Amino acid sequence: KMAITTSGVGIGTTTPTATLDIDGGIAMNIRTITTSDTATSSDYMILCDATSGPVTLTLPVASTAHGLEINIKKIDNSANDCILDGNGTELIDGTQTQTLSSQYDSYSVMSNGTQWWVK
Repeated sequence: KMAITTSGVGIGTTTPTATLDIDGGIAMNIRTITTSDTATSSDYMILCDATSGPVTLTLPVASTAHGLEINIKKIDNSANDCILDGNGTELIDGTQTQTLSSQYDSYSVMSNGTQWWVK
């Protein structure tokens, strides 16, 4: 079922009660990185395995990612860091990088079109 009404879009429902009303589950992209990489607009959850050495994840350009949410989690128990890096001079909550040092540390960030913010 799907409906487009004056009150919103319904997926799995024909009577949406919000701008987007989903009656069912949502599947999001998840991937694991073991070397430095750049996140894309397709990424939702990135698992960082720094067992072999420090890993840097560079965020997309904030101006092209307005409203995009990206989640990163360190999954290994090594002493190596997973580093979340703003693109170029872009900031993440006012700093160039955020560091995940311990297993299961995580960040959820969102772009406002100018910079990235930790949720």
